[in-house]
Amino acid sequence: MPYLKTSEEPRLIQDGLDAFRIVMPRRRLGSLRWVGIAPVVFGLGILGFFHTWLSGPLDMLSRGADTPGLVFATIFALVAIPGLLMGAGMLLFGLMLIANRSWSELVVDRRHVRVVEHFGFFRRSWKRPIESLVGIALERPIPMASFAELGAIRIGTNRGKTDDDDGDDRLEFAAGYPRESLKPVIESLRRLFEQTQLAGKLDWERSDEGDEDDEDVDDGEPSVFTKSATPRAAPEPIKPMTTKITLTRDGDATAFQIPAPGLFHGQSLGLLVFSLMFMAIPGGMMFLVVRDGEPYGILLFLGIFVVVGLAVLTYGVKAGTTRTMLAVTPDLLAFQQNSAFGMRKRQIPRQQITGLTVGPSGTTVNDRPLLELQIAVRGASSEGMLVGRPVAELDWIAATLRQALGLDVDA
Repeated sequence: MPYLKTSEEPRLIQDGLDAFRIVMPRRRLGSLRWVGIAPVVFGLGILGFFHTWLSGPLDMLSRGADTPGLVFATIFALVAIPGLLMGAGMLLFGLMLIANRSWSELVVDRRHVRVVEHFGFFRRSWKRPIESLVGIALERPIPMASFAELGAIRIGTNRGKTDDDDGDDRLEFAAGYPRESLKPVIESLRRLFEQTQLAGKLDWERSDEGDEDDEDVDDGEPSVFTKSATPRAAPEPIKPMTTKITLTRDGDATAFQIPAPGLFHGQSLGLLVFSLMFMAIPGGMMFLVVRDGEPYGILLFLGIFVVVGLAVLTYGVKAGTTRTMLAVTPDLLAFQQNSAFGMRKRQIPRQQITGLTVGPSGTTVNDRPLLELQIAVRGASSEGMLVGRPVAELDWIAATLRQALGLDVDA
């Protein structure tokens, strides 16, 4: 089958003692690449629809509409921009697929295993915590006889989704590559897990029986590995190298000093930019309405956007100026937060704490929830804090607090 042939080899990139990447060669899809026609047609349809959408407001703007007409024409024109970008993205995605510009990448470090699918300029990634891995196996991604030579590496996990994922518990790596070329890749994965410091977290054992309950996994393949049933002691949480958070220990007491992220960094910067943009256009239109003596009823409509922008601005300032102190003993967790809008503190007895995890907050950016440190409290409201801080910091803080409080690691 011509689409299975490739002369390139997977590339192994060692990123340190406990991190590595495997970059697969470009897929040779042959006739299968014409599947890309579907997103091309879909993208052209979206572009055509929003081109028609834009024709009306652009015509109004070119003819010099009055102030209310100018306001509504501008709003309608702005609504079309995301649609045009989506259509262009679908079009380019299909063209990259037709041009055989797709490949897979596996990234493993001390915290996560991540699968990245590249399609030319585009990429999509899925990740799981490194502790959640339970096995790797060679599978058939398409259960049809005509595609029997195609393979994929299934990475099984026992944990749910992470912040930027929308799939099931397992990861699928290198789908659509020749099966024979993937067997050495699985062997390399096992060897890398043994040679790196990740061996302390992953203890793989060879399985000669395959997976009897999964028809897509080859029974008897020498490339099926499962995690050892004997659990290892939980490792000491690893402090991120670039963090400015201070950890101090005094006997049984553990304390974190978490500085404010600043107004012009990370989440706060994005919120500030968004709020200013959200207020600038309606504010300018409100000025035109007042200057031209137009009916003031339209001010109420535009004022809604300004109020929303002010709310986002306030939240951004609070997030950027919040300093947090967390302290725990075997019997108590206490925290205090200081920001530009005041101070907040709380003490929670250990027996009331039922879980301490990193999970999605109520804030989303680009349809993805920002993560936060979550403290589940029995019989009272739970606590969420440190929204939008780097995931590595949140994982480190959560793991350290769980150990200090004697909570189960998977709580």
